[in-house]
Amino acid sequence: MKKNLLMILSALLISVTAFAIPPITGTINVCVGANTTLADATPGGVWTTSDPLIATVGASTGIVSGVAAGVVGITYTVGTSSVSVDSFVVSAAPAPIAGATTLCTGATTILTESTPGGTWMSSDPAIVMPYFGGEMSGVSAGTAIITYYMGGGCMVTTTLTVDFLSAGVITGDTFVCTGSTATVADAVPGGVWSSSNPAVATVSGSGFVTGLSVGYTNISYTVTGACGSTSVVQMFNDFSTTFTGTISGPNSVELGGYTSVWSTGYGGTWTSSDPSIASITPSGTVTGVSWGTVTLTYTVTGCTGTLYTTAPFSVYTSIYGTINVPTPYTGSIKVWLITYNPATLDLEASDSADVVVTGGTSVAYFFKNVAPDSIRIKAALDTSYTGAGIIPTYHTSNFYWYDATVLNHTGTANDYGQDINMASGTMTTGPGFISGNVTAGANKGTTVTGPAKNVHICVVNSATNQIIQQTYTDASGNYSFTNLPVGQTYYVFPDSLHFITTAYTGISLTTAHPSMTVAKFALHTLSKTITPITTGITNVSNTGSSLIAFPNPTKGKLNIQWNDVADEKGTVVVTNMLGQEVYTTSLTLNQGSGTSLLDLSGLANGVYLISVKSETISYQNKIELQH
Repeated sequence: MKKNLLMILSALLISVTAFAIPPITGTINVCVGANTTLADATPGGVWTTSDPLIATVGASTGIVSGVAAGVVGITYTVGTSSVSVDSFVVSAAPAPIAGATTLCTGATTILTESTPGGTWMSSDPAIVMPYFGGEMSGVSAGTAIITYYMGGGCMVTTTLTVDFLSAGVITGDTFVCTGSTATVADAVPGGVWSSSNPAVATVSGSGFVTGLSVGYTNISYTVTGACGSTSVVQMFNDFSTTFTGTISGPNSVELGGYTSVWSTGYGGTWTSSDPSIASITPSGTVTGVSWGTVTLTYTVTGCTGTLYTTAPFSVYTSIYGTINVPTPYTGSIKVWLITYNPATLDLEASDSADVVVTGGTSVAYFFKNVAPDSIRIKAALDTSYTGAGIIPTYHTSNFYWYDATVLNHTGTANDYGQDINMASGTMTTGPGFISGNVTAGANKGTTVTGPAKNVHICVVNSATNQIIQQTYTDASGNYSFTNLPVGQTYYVFPDSLHFITTAYTGISLTTAHPSMTVAKFALHTLSKTITPITTGITNVSNTGSSLIAFPNPTKGKLNIQWNDVADEKGTVVVTNMLGQEVYTTSLTLNQGSGTSLLDLSGLANGVYLISVKSETISYQNKIELQH
């Protein structure tokens, strides 16, 4: 019984200890004198080597050490089971690397290794770049470790140093006075000083320059080393007097931009008369800070004292934009910048430009060096036209010259995106007819009158606010519009740059009354206004008396001027566009002619309606207030 039990236990033990072991993992080669570690997933086993003279192995660690070149078997045993690596290779260590240990930047050298089959590597290719066959290229100054690698831990290294030969930078003086000395220096030691023109100036070994005659020479500093020779050169001038030279370069820059100026003199310093307008760096870079003009100064202290030279410089601001037309157009478009001159009561074109559209619907315009001002912008086709087509339009689409949106160009910034969207009219048909004339004179009531010829006249559909036709007055000051639809209400206005227009409004054409032949205007050369002649409604009374208000636009002071009146009292009422009274006063009208000054400076900027009424005068007009 006991014997049978022992046999059963032995069989069980055998079944437990005899089992399959996973393969050995790890590198199966090593270099002589190097180590590598093998492993197996089954714990508790013992490592052995078939030849300790070729490789040894730690019985419990699996660390294999190369002893001599050859092939050996490594076995891992657990119980009665084992697994082996039959061909574990021990390689001979490569011989030391032969070749240079220093290299110059830009040069190459060849390193050699007597053991074939390896790969060359550099610890820093930015310093040394290895190529095939042991060729090494010096890239930049520094030290790199060069490795010849055979695999299995077999490698050999050497250190390669790359040298960069530099002559440094010459510092110190750049000019000398004839008969005097100056000093130059270089931080790199061991160099030699020389002068390209010793007749102008000589230089000693310690960097003392002696001026002998007026002219210039190149002062050089040359350093020689293992990588050859290199030099650095500084042009040097010999003066008998202080030389400031002349300032060259651009004389303006756009606000926010920068440019460079320079002088033919040497050794000077730059200054700006007003850095808040234009600042300048020691190297001559000018930056536009705000609109205006400054004086740039180049100051030189030299052989005969301190002298300077100057040049004017301006910072300009610009206005940019795009003109958009409703349909493709080929032709020229003129753009104006318009300002108001209170001294002459004129709207004046301060600048203009012609731009060309070639079959497109937009074109850019640009005005450079625009002075700070309140500016209106207008565009129109260069060619005259009638009927349908593109109409003259202002920025944000105001028809009148004087009533255009005002751009406050401050000069502290460039005004971009000032786009103009031009509108298009519609060719009209119908029996409607409007005609009239424009008469020029110093003022209403004057006896000196005459036709105002070549005045641009527009007719507008009051329902759509579109200019539908336009024309010009003839030599007699007459104009007319035909082919107008009836059943519509129109207004007519002359469009002249130097004059403020009051439109002739409320012209209703019907089937019964398709014509209006008395849409007349008076052009006033003193007040710079064009007003409709509508008896008893605006500026003219049945007695021939007249009254005007100017300047318009105004900064707050408004003149009321009358002609041909008797002694009478009047009332002045100013209302805003909501019809609210914002100013009222009485007015004494002396017999004949006279002027009274109103102060509207207490009102906010904007458009107002002014009414002046007396026994013989009934005046109404729109005024614009701009402080």
